[in-house]
Amino acid sequence: MKPNFSTILILATLGMLVASCSHGNSGSSSSTASKSASMLESAPAQQKKFCAIITKHEPSEKQADKFMSEQMSAAEKQQFAGEMSTSRASRKSELTALLGSGEVNGWIGKVHLVRDITSNDVGVIVEVCDAKLEAIALDSELTAQTVIPKSSPLYAVAKGLKEGDRVSFSGRFIRKASLPDGYQELSAGPFPSLDEPRFNFQITKLTASQ
Repeated sequence: MKPNFSTILILATLGMLVASCSHGNSGSSSSTASKSASMLESAPAQQKKFCAIITKHEPSEKQADKFMSEQMSAAEKQQFAGEMSTSRASRKSELTALLGSGEVNGWIGKVHLVRDITSNDVGVIVEVCDAKLEAIALDSELTAQTVIPKSSPLYAVAKGLKEGDRVSFSGRFIRKASLPDGYQELSAGPFPSLDEPRFNFQITKLTASQ
């Protein structure tokens, strides 16, 4: 049976809507990428070098596929672990040369999360390139305390932020030379640490920026 005019009109309209949505999504993705690039362009030189080091040591797509695979032999697992350890050690050396004691000033990032940790403090996670700087830790055997206490002038600033906000901040990575990264890093293993590192970070200055 041949489609009538009404059917053709409906199909054509649907096609236009799909095309319009696809174009809109593409524009949104491009806009997000553009904003990220723009943010890094205005970042201080130290932050740009940090991001270059993080990107340089990210696992390749092939390595990521290996990590997700459950069919590696014992020999392949040993080889993979060796590759990750070598890359992590190299990154540690480069980060240590760049960051020294861990102090940074005037970095720019995007808020990933703001959350009350207890009734007396708030935690903040800031995204910087493909790394997360996490001021959410309580004092423990494994982590230095980096949450922002209610008594701090930064508390009100942090509570006023939301996911996606752009911020300017200063602070310090928690230095510990004996650790695999040279600084406290919260990921569970070498691959996650290289793929999406999570550094315990103490914020000393924090302002919302445009």
